[in-house]
Amino acid sequence: MSPEAERLRDIADAHADFSAEVFMLNVHGRKAVAEVDYLSAGDALELYETSSDDICVRTLDGVKLGTPLIPIQSDFRRALAEHVEYEVYMGGRNNGFMDNGALITIIVFYKLDGVPPSHLTIE
Repeated sequence: MSPEAERLRDIADAHADFSAEVFMLNVHGRKAVAEVDYLSAGDALELYETSSDDICVRTLDGVKLGTPLIPIQSDFRRALAEHVEYEVYMGGRNNGFMDNGALITIIVFYKLDGVPPSHLTIE
């Protein structure tokens, strides 16, 4: 198992009593991809709301990554509406996804009444 996968497994194990969801987002532009090239699996991230009520992801030092694709049926939407505490981590990246961008996955851990803990399989 790679060091990145081991790091993610440790994070998932530490959040064994949390619900978890994995979301994808696109980072557009070579400059934006270069600005976040130092990120690796397991790095903490944060979410913030924009003026248009979208949820965006940024690094802890404020670099905007983009807007994750959160399905309407996601329990995390309810967690956001109920102001439940959550933690966000970088899952992985694919810089070869498009010519001038990257596909990034994020993992969000949260506790919400009525939603059972998740089991993440990290390989």
